[in-house]
Amino acid sequence: LKGEVVSLREELEGQKQEMNAMFEATRTLQENVLGVLQRSVEKVKELEDKVNDAMNNARKTLTEEKEEWVASGKKFESLLPKGRRVTLQFFQNRFVVQMSTLLSKHGGRQHSFFQKVFGGRLEIEHDGNDVYYFNRDGHLFHYVLNFLEGLFVPTNLPPHELEHLKRDSVFFELWGLLLHLDPE
Repeated sequence: LKGEVVSLREELEGQKQEMNAMFEATRTLQENVLGVLQRSVEKVKELEDKVNDAMNNARKTLTEEKEEWVASGKKFESLLPKGRRVTLQFFQNRFVVQMSTLLSKHGGRQHSFFQKVFGGRLEIEHDGNDVYYFNRDGHLFHYVLNFLEGLFVPTNLPPHELEHLKRDSVFFELWGLLLHLDPE
């Protein structure tokens, strides 16, 4: 009986040592995981700071660029003769339009496609005599002109024409017209 007790005691001591080793391994693993998590949190905070700095720099740059655009737009508008007319040629459609209409702010954006073209920031084909050529179908362009003049533009057009007019509003960067045609 004494031998069995000694054997049982030794077995329990071995199990105790195994459990202590497992406990120590678990504790070490927990410490390692906590260390990795802390380093990860620090890296995320560093990345967040970098992203915030980049966004603040981008905001500052955009604000400066906007101020430059506004100033150049005012300067440009002051140089244009009030009654100057240009001709826009779309395949078979031709429109003779006052520059003031094309540079209208009804588009919901101060610097639309036309302001870029006539401000020299976007080059398109022209003949040097105020005729500008567009490789587009212009059969709905009169709606664009109506919009630029602040006039009514119907939204109950046939679906294929409505889609064509939406594409034109994107091409000419007239986001206000696009919102009018597709308010969703």
